[in-house]
Amino acid sequence: MVAPQQQIDSYLGPESYADWKDMEGQARGEQNRYDNIRRLLNLPWISPLYDRSETDLNILNSIAGDYGRGMNLVASGRKVSKAKIEQVQELYTDALIVVDGETDILEALWASGFAAVWVLFPFVLLQARSQEMLDALPALREELARAEREVLKTQAKTTIHLFLTFFELLNPELALTRRAAIYLGEVAVNKVLGPDDPTTFQKYEGITTHGVEQFSHAVHHIEEYGEKARSVANWTGKAATAAKFYFDVDELLEGYERLDKLKELIEKVKHAYDRLIKVIEDNKPKLQQFLFAFDRWMRSIEDARVAVAKTRQTLYDEMSRYGYDYRHTMVWPDSI
Repeated sequence: MVAPQQQIDSYLGPESYADWKDMEGQARGEQNRYDNIRRLLNLPWISPLYDRSETDLNILNSIAGDYGRGMNLVASGRKVSKAKIEQVQELYTDALIVVDGETDILEALWASGFAAVWVLFPFVLLQARSQEMLDALPALREELARAEREVLKTQAKTTIHLFLTFFELLNPELALTRRAAIYLGEVAVNKVLGPDDPTTFQKYEGITTHGVEQFSHAVHHIEEYGEKARSVANWTGKAATAAKFYFDVDELLEGYERLDKLKELIEKVKHAYDRLIKVIEDNKPKLQQFLFAFDRWMRSIEDARVAVAKTRQTLYDEMSRYGYDYRHTMVWPDSI
C-alpha cells in the first residue's frame, strides 16, 4: 500500500505533502495566536474588528478544510483536478497571509503600542478626578437652579444663570475625560482597525474629529473652562482663587435661605476641580508624550492595515474568479 506522502508527491510533485502539512500547522498557529490576543485585548463580541477577524478566520478554516479533503482524496488514489488543487492552494496561501497580517496588527496593538504608551499618563487617576467632579456637580446645579427661581435680584438671577451655563458646558468635557482610556481604546479598535467597507453609520463616525484630537481637546478645554470660571468670578466683582474656581455668594444671594448649603456645594465642587486641574498640570509633559506616541503608533498600524486590506481584496477577487464559496463545502472535480 502506497503511503499518503508518496501518493501525493507522485501525483502533485515533490514536497507537495510537506507543503500541505506546513500550511496546516500555520493555520492552527494563527488560530491560537488570534485566540490569545483577542483575550488580551478583550475584544467585544460585537464590533467591526471582531467581525472582520472572525470572517478572515472562517475563510481560512474553510479553505484549509477543503484543501485537506482534496489532498486526502489524492492520498487515497483519486485523480482530482490538479488545476483546482492549485487554485485552492493559492487561496490558502493568501488567506494565511491575511490572517497572519491581521493578527500581527492586533499583537502590535497590545505589545508595541497599546501597552507601552498606556503607562505614560495616569489615566486611572484622571478618570477618578473627573468622576469626582461629575459626582459633585448635580447637587450644585440643582441648588443653583432653585436659587435662580427664588431670588429676586436681577443681578443674582443673571449671575446664577451664568454659573449654570458654565457647569452645563463643563459636563460633556468631564464625561469624555472620565472615560478617556476606554474612549481611546474604542478609537483604536473600531475606527483605525475598523472595517474596510464601513456602513453609513460608520462612515459618519469616520468624518468626526479623530479620537486623539477629541481627547486632547477635552483636556485642553478643561483648562480653558478654568479661565472662563475666573472670568465669571471677576464679572461678579469677586476674585477667583488660584485654582480659578470659587465664587463668593454672600452678597450676591443676601437673604437666600439655603446660602450655607450652596456655599458647601460650591466648596465641594471647587475641591474636585482643584484636584482634577492638578492632575492635568502635573502630568502635562506625560500627556503630550502619550498623545504623540499614540498618534505615531496609530499611523504605523494604519499602514499595516492597508497592506492587509490589499491582500484581503486579492483573496476575494481570486475566490470570485475561481468560483469558490467558503460558506459551502467544496466538491472536488476529477482531473479531465
